[in-house]
Amino acid sequence: MKREGCFWKGICMRYKNYSACDSQGQSQIKEIYETSFPKSEKFPFWILKQCAKENNVHLNSIIDHNTDKIIGMSFLISYDDIAYLMYVAIDKKYRNKGFGSLVLKDLILRQADTSILLCIERPSAEKEDIKARRKDFYLRNGFYETGCFIEDSDVEYEFLSSSKERIITENDLKKRYSCMTRNPLIKFIIKNTFDSNINFID
Repeated sequence: MKREGCFWKGICMRYKNYSACDSQGQSQIKEIYETSFPKSEKFPFWILKQCAKENNVHLNSIIDHNTDKIIGMSFLISYDDIAYLMYVAIDKKYRNKGFGSLVLKDLILRQADTSILLCIERPSAEKEDIKARRKDFYLRNGFYETGCFIEDSDVEYEFLSSSKERIITENDLKKRYSCMTRNPLIKFIIKNTFDSNINFID
């Protein structure tokens, strides 16, 4: 990540790597992660910490530059011409203030030469729900539908991309996990945490 921070509509924020944070900051990153995602969609946090030792994996705090407070976290994996945004979350105390939009816009600028991919739970076609609002948020902030849907552990997911014409392949999806670490034991745990088979659906 090249730039130190970003500014948009009066909001200023920056990133700090997990390893560079003090113990309190690291605890905050973990708490935001643990409280922002359902158990079925999370790796154990220690897995993220270990994987973040790799050069292509970034576990970061998101900091409000004006107050120097941690307001969120992100976990991103870079491989080939892809940056896979596995996790991004704003602390509930700071939501609806524009930070989430700023983070996404900034990541797209930082990763200008790559396609940022992210995965969301597939919204229901029958009704407006939190899943549909979440998807709309990403679409309003620089992401596009890819038409790629998979099923994992009986849950349907949809992939979005920052590149409008991105075609997502099976190899793209497999590598998002296989590139997280070179450690054989952690590779084994990752492979057995979520379904390693790519089950495409319509």
